[in-house]
Amino acid sequence: MVEITNIISAFSADQVVKLTGLTIGQLAYWDDLEFFKPQYAADDRHSPHSRIYSFKDVVGLRTLSILKKRYKCTLPHLREVAKKRETEQMNRSSAWFDKHYAGMQVKRVIIHPAGKIESAAAFTHDVEGMRESDLKRFVKTCRDFFNSFESQDFQDISGSHVQKMINVHQLGTNDLLARYTRKLKDLK
Repeated sequence: MVEITNIISAFSADQVVKLTGLTIGQLAYWDDLEFFKPQYAADDRHSPHSRIYSFKDVVGLRTLSILKKRYKCTLPHLREVAKKRETEQMNRSSAWFDKHYAGMQVKRVIIHPAGKIESAAAFTHDVEGMRESDLKRFVKTCRDFFNSFESQDFQDISGSHVQKMINVHQLGTNDLLARYTRKLKDLK
């Protein structure tokens, strides 16, 4: 069997334009709307090569391009399809969890890049949302938590010390739910 080693896994916006038939303007507009964000996107989208797309991104964008051009699907319709898919995925995951962990207490959270999720009523379970900004804040807090152990000898760390550090960094269960997630109707 021949091993293929020259697979391209990251694409510039110019390459994506050639592969999908979309324009640079459409890619930027969809990114700004948070409809379709590149997998490898820099925080500053004005810097060169700030939008780098994965192979999966290219496949998705090509599909969207075909739906838009050949089948005349509008952006609001495409958004609705995407929201429906996310809702169905959360509902399937919730059903699987209920089946395998019956009776366990759980808080379901959907991480969503958009400012709001309008399809909250379609969820079969109570689901809260975490916006991209909340996720970034959460990641920073986790990094700070782990960095606080850098200068310590791990043999001297007790469970009570770890719990103290969790409390100091506000990473307890109640903190997570209060600081990083929101009721879906509150996401704006």
